[in-house]
Amino acid sequence: MVAEFLKKMDSHYEEQVAQYRDRLSHFETQQIENDKFVELLESETQKVFRDFSPREMDSKNRRKIKELKETQRNLMVQIDQTRTQLAEAEAMHKEIRAAMQEVKELEMAAEDSRWFEENVYDAGDENEEPSSGKLSDEVASKLETILSFLLADPMRAKQELEKLLK
Repeated sequence: MVAEFLKKMDSHYEEQVAQYRDRLSHFETQQIENDKFVELLESETQKVFRDFSPREMDSKNRRKIKELKETQRNLMVQIDQTRTQLAEAEAMHKEIRAAMQEVKELEMAAEDSRWFEENVYDAGDENEEPSSGKLSDEVASKLETILSFLLADPMRAKQELEKLLK
């Protein structure tokens, strides 16, 4: 159930990251186009033969340059916001991927513990005499301790198992 939820969240944030990257690319392209258009308009207003052109044309260009510069300021704000949102979405996506990996490891540990319970640990009947083929009581109690740590604290279970193997 948790794994399914994490998969849904992973796909959601993956889509969100892609959308933010597309939006950022669009804003940056629009910014470059506006810069080029401003340069073009400024070069036209600075021509040598500007005196021979109607004054109305010059004022229209200046007004358009002013509008484009205001648009550039707005684009910069939008770019900064989109970069922030992109960074947050990428961080969440990374956290979800780490959580998915932890869930996968826990599922594997649970599967190992089930296999251990089914195949290795067989306490048997209390009235039965321990045979030489059975695990010693000390080893069995240590394995029980490791088993109890397995789901709650996998790192501690690993440490206890390493101690037991030494």
